[in-house]
Amino acid sequence: MRKTSYLMAMSVAVLTTVASCGEKKATTPTIITSDYEMPQLQPPIKMEAATEQQNVEWLERNYQITIDRAPVDSLPKVTDEYGQEYVANAIRLTITRPDGSEFFRRSFTKSSFAAYLPNDYKRDGILTDIRLYEKDGRQLTFFVCHNFPNGTDDELCILELSIDSDGAIAIRRNEGYDMRGNWDNGNDM
Repeated sequence: MRKTSYLMAMSVAVLTTVASCGEKKATTPTIITSDYEMPQLQPPIKMEAATEQQNVEWLERNYQITIDRAPVDSLPKVTDEYGQEYVANAIRLTITRPDGSEFFRRSFTKSSFAAYLPNDYKRDGILTDIRLYEKDGRQLTFFVCHNFPNGTDDELCILELSIDSDGAIAIRRNEGYDMRGNWDNGNDM
């Protein structure tokens, strides 16, 4: 009897397994979609104009550094992946001697740095800022920041602009910038 019950139980298990391996119903995958709306394009977007002044002791004298940023409609505009246009900036850097006379004055645009920018920044980047980084002996060094429109702090291309005591400039890529938005190297100026 036990043997018969065992065989019956095994037969039911085998039949259940075979029945469950039969033809499966084809199911249609459920795809959830939403209507994608392209962002509404606005007139070309501009950064705010800004002026910053800083006094610095350099060459045993007090100099004033003035940095003026302004959007310039006549410069080539940058377009993002959605077709939104952004107005490029010009930044004027002025260094004034203690007697009020100008030691250095020059306006910079993205094209001023084109030879030093990676291709994606030449094409899609905007000159956003120039900041005094370091004074070292006979030269002042500035960070020059290029960013993508609506970019984040880790999407920066930083160049260094050095101005020596004769007013000569040198530009190079900054390989040591830590990409965390830290402009200050810790030196008090």
